[in-house]
Amino acid sequence: MNESFIDQLYGKYSGFSKFKGYIVSACDGSIIDLPNVTLTREEFPVGDENLLKEKRIRARVSCLLDVHSKHILTAKIVETTINEVDLAIEHLENLKQRLNITKLITIYDRGYSSIELMAKTIDLNSKFLIRLPKNVFRHLIKQMKTNDEIIKINLTNNRLSHFDDDEKFKRKSKKDGAIRNSHSISRYW
Repeated sequence: MNESFIDQLYGKYSGFSKFKGYIVSACDGSIIDLPNVTLTREEFPVGDENLLKEKRIRARVSCLLDVHSKHILTAKIVETTINEVDLAIEHLENLKQRLNITKLITIYDRGYSSIELMAKTIDLNSKFLIRLPKNVFRHLIKQMKTNDEIIKINLTNNRLSHFDDDEKFKRKSKKDGAIRNSHSISRYW
């Protein structure tokens, strides 16, 4: 129901919630406790029935939010075994079917420092900003001569091996060879 409302709102008002022509969004997730009721146990199995009274039922919640309008563009509640990066990619693929994501900038925190997420976002012709942990791309950052430069991130076989099982995307990424051009890394610390 929320997606239908969002689609109508953003479809009807083309300039709605835009910054210089872009929708600025933020993606994040968290682990939550769910009520220990029959319906929850059916969706999120806890295992041993004897532990039901003692065991908490937990899930991962993830959403992508328009930072200007404060509308949730897409959200999911899943088992805790699914990671945040995979959910972020699912959010982008969901939005691609519903909105023009070439005019979307998504902001991520340190938990999303994934080359696969970067490559997938670029492949979808969307934009991103990721606050990287200090040690990510350390050797590339040391080579920077200024605080804001374009760097080339080579997509080595080792890096590609961490991508999910989307073989078509892996082949395309391998053919592209690197994440570069208009994607810059800034260092501020």
